[in-house]
Amino acid sequence: MRTAISTRRRLLVSLCLGLTVFGLQLRARADVTIEDSGYVFEKDAPTDTAKLSWTRVVALFNQYLSNAKQLNVFTGTCRSGGLANAANGLKTVPYVVSTATTVDQNTTDGWSTADKNPPGRLPKHDTSDNVVNKSFYYSYTAYATKQLRTGVSTVQQIQDSAKNNMAVDTAVGGTPQLVTGNGGNAATNINAGASSLAMVFAGNMARLHTDLPDQPYLAFKPLVTTTSYYLYDQNPSTTNKVTIAGDGTLKSFNAGLTNLQTAIDANKSNVTTNILLEGHGYATEKNVTPAPGAIPGTPKQGEEIAPPPTGGGIQLNIGMDPGFWSDLHEGVTQSTPGLFRAEQPDFFLAISEGSISQPVGISIDGISLGDFSINVPSTGGAMLDVPLSDSFLSQLFTDEPTMPSQIPITFDLAQGDSFRLALADDILDDPTYTQPEYGTGIGLDVEGVEGMEPVPEPVGLAMVVPVCLLLRRTRRAAP
Repeated sequence: MRTAISTRRRLLVSLCLGLTVFGLQLRARADVTIEDSGYVFEKDAPTDTAKLSWTRVVALFNQYLSNAKQLNVFTGTCRSGGLANAANGLKTVPYVVSTATTVDQNTTDGWSTADKNPPGRLPKHDTSDNVVNKSFYYSYTAYATKQLRTGVSTVQQIQDSAKNNMAVDTAVGGTPQLVTGNGGNAATNINAGASSLAMVFAGNMARLHTDLPDQPYLAFKPLVTTTSYYLYDQNPSTTNKVTIAGDGTLKSFNAGLTNLQTAIDANKSNVTTNILLEGHGYATEKNVTPAPGAIPGTPKQGEEIAPPPTGGGIQLNIGMDPGFWSDLHEGVTQSTPGLFRAEQPDFFLAISEGSISQPVGISIDGISLGDFSINVPSTGGAMLDVPLSDSFLSQLFTDEPTMPSQIPITFDLAQGDSFRLALADDILDDPTYTQPEYGTGIGLDVEGVEGMEPVPEPVGLAMVVPVCLLLRRTRRAAP
């Protein structure tokens, strides 16, 4: 696993006034770029939203959970530190957020037939809550669950268990983060208040260990008043002590939050709410440049992108980080043991408002991505998402044999056309803005996994199928 690089906002200055690059006139500008991340959901249909920035997840928490006594969130995904960074967008609810990593780290979802002492890995429990022989998990979620198995715990104890065990079990990787706000207290028990809730949600678990989320669900269940569980690729069902309410889609996530809200609002400020998120995380390198004189906490304050009166294109830069640059190569020029590319990297552009009558030409590092028609409605914003093919990436790596400090993205618009770059405040402060992301840049999803956990042998088949080779399976039949 790669070494953490501290989270940062970067100020990149492009001195391009009067220069012609790739046939486009570029103007001088100061760019603000960040490394960010988000959460990946299961997709049931091609039109399903699969990825939300952590800022959009925070906006959902604001929408549904504002009346909780305290919101405790535990996140075991790669690059989950983006939630720790975005958590300051929680407006009123007292919160404690614990994440597996910083914003720029991968972490490993591990399983083995052997324990490791120290630290002592998490023994797997089956759906009857019985220990499974020679079956152990090691990950942030596993080591957080290890603490839950000791009984009622504080968020700090759960965080410390994960952090201390991961420091010893170096196969996991990642540096857990803990942030609090709005009066949230990490020393509070997870079942404080008149009642307590826990929701375990496992979104996209493709090629990860899909029995792992059972473990925190079973551990939470005797400790809080009500526990709910949503699991990748599963229909609602009950098997022994495990009840699954739905799958890992965004639709199920909203349904789960709605159910939490109903219980919270029936006893406002008295219900401690715990959410554990497992699955894939994605990373982005993005440009989030505000307009001159932008007002914080106000929508539609992003840079306006319009062609200069004399013609030409507009260049925005994104920064680059060694870990992100390495992950961008995964599945194209390299195949790192313990890592896999979950999907094609993509270019994205989030727009808060604009008027675009002609296709927009877009280039990355001088390589044409194409011309794109973008419809920007009067409300709601707009989003362009374009997968980056392996041939496109190969050309980028040929042109940039070593990591550049920044990569330019150039927009060529017709005269009279313009758009405004969406910022985090559009997600947090404009209820009409519906897009899952903000800014513009490149995103990727590279995951860490170790071990091939066997699944129960189907009747009449003398074979064991490794879960890492299964794309979709029905582990528990629908009722």
